[in-house]
Amino acid sequence: MEVSIQILGSLGVLVAIIGGVLSIIPNHRDGAIWVFCVAALLAIVAFFCWLQDRAWKADKEESDRITNALIPKGSTVPPTKEAQGLIDWAKLQAFSEFKLLLEKAKEEARIPIEELRRIKEDAVARDRAANKLPGFIFNASVRIEYVKMDRRQYLFDFGTENAERFSVYISKDGIFTMCLYDASGEPHPVQVPIGNGGVPASKKIDLGFEIGIADTFTILRMLVDGDVKSSTRLPFVVDIGRLDIPNGIVGGDLQKMNPSYFHAYFLNKLAYILPIEERRQFLALLNTTLLQNLNEDEGIKFDGIKFMKFNELGN
Repeated sequence: MEVSIQILGSLGVLVAIIGGVLSIIPNHRDGAIWVFCVAALLAIVAFFCWLQDRAWKADKEESDRITNALIPKGSTVPPTKEAQGLIDWAKLQAFSEFKLLLEKAKEEARIPIEELRRIKEDAVARDRAANKLPGFIFNASVRIEYVKMDRRQYLFDFGTENAERFSVYISKDGIFTMCLYDASGEPHPVQVPIGNGGVPASKKIDLGFEIGIADTFTILRMLVDGDVKSSTRLPFVVDIGRLDIPNGIVGGDLQKMNPSYFHAYFLNKLAYILPIEERRQFLALLNTTLLQNLNEDEGIKFDGIKFMKFNELGN
C-alpha cells in the first residue's frame, strides 16, 4: 500500500507539472485544465489510499498487542507457568468467559494474561461473597448417562408448575441446566455443557446446586466435585417463595414426564451455602463414609421410565 501511495503521489506531481507547462503555452489552456483535473484525481486517490493504509496499520498494532500479551515478539515460547495455570483454571471454572476471550484472541497463547487474572479475581470475589448466605444447596451424587433426545431430560424438578420451582435438566441441545423460577414465575438459569469443561457423563460425580440470598443480590452456582462450573450473580434479591422440595420429582418433571437416564447414589438439601473449606470437608466425608465402597451400578437407576418423589429416597 505504501508503494502505491508513492507511485500515485509521484504521478500526481508529474501530471501537475505537465499541466503547468501546458498552461503557459498559447492555445493549450483547455488541455492544461484537463491535465490539472487528472492530477487532482490522482491526489484524491492517493489520499484515500493513505487513510486505508493508516487504518490497516492501527488494526495490525492492536493484533500485535494481543499476540504479544503472553508471547514476546518474535518468540515461539509457550505461555508462562502462571498463564498456563490461569488458562487451565478458566477452562474448568469460568468456561463461558474463557470461550469469549478465546474467540477474540483466536489462540489460547494470545489471550492477554490481565484478562485471565481479572476473571479469576472476579470468580474468587463472587465465591467469597456467597459464603454462608441463607438460601439452600442441593447436593446429588450421580452418574449421568447422556442420551441425545429432541426434548428436555429432567433429573430433578421441585416446586409448582408456574412459579416457586427449581429444575435440573439437560436441554434438547445437550446443555446441562439448573433453573430457578422465582415467586413471580421468572426463570433464572445457569448452564454448562455436557462433557469436557462442564458436567461429565458416564462417571460418578458430586453435583452441587446453590442459591444464596443476600441483602442486595442473589447468587446461583453449579458445582461438580466441589468446583464451580458456572455461576450467575443477580444484582437484586430474588423471592424464591416456598420450594416444595419433599414432594419434588426425581427422574422426571413435575408432570412425571420427560425422564432422564442416570444413577442416583445420594441426595440432600442444606439450608445455607457452605464456605469453600466446609464444602470440601463435606464432600470428603460423604465419599469416605458412604460412597467410596459403592459400585457404580449400585444406587437407584433411572432408565427413562422410572421416577420417584424426593421424600421416597430417604434423603
